[in-house]
Amino acid sequence: MQVQVAPPLVALVGCGAAKRSCRSAARDLYTGALFEATLTYALTLTPHTFIVSARHGLLDLDTGIAPYDFTIADLGGKRERIAWGERVVNDVARKFRQQLPAVTLLMGDA
Repeated sequence: MQVQVAPPLVALVGCGAAKRSCRSAARDLYTGALFEATLTYALTLTPHTFIVSARHGLLDLDTGIAPYDFTIADLGGKRERIAWGERVVNDVARKFRQQLPAVTLLMGDA
């Protein structure tokens, strides 16, 4: 009899436009109310929570980054947005090589 192990749950939280004015851990850089609420919720779901940034892609919560002004719209056309999305998916897959995770997306439509 094989025992099936549930895949790890990963939460991806979209970044926000409101940011601190100095280099900070990713979890602290974004200051918008929606971002903070979404991050808080994600952390109740799973410890495997990451931030998805238009500029940086997949971010660990404690990764230090400087403030920036860049959105998904700045990526260019559909081809660039698809390539960005593929990089994010590949980064998640690399972090969970043993078993692909179930992913909850907590971000805007773009």
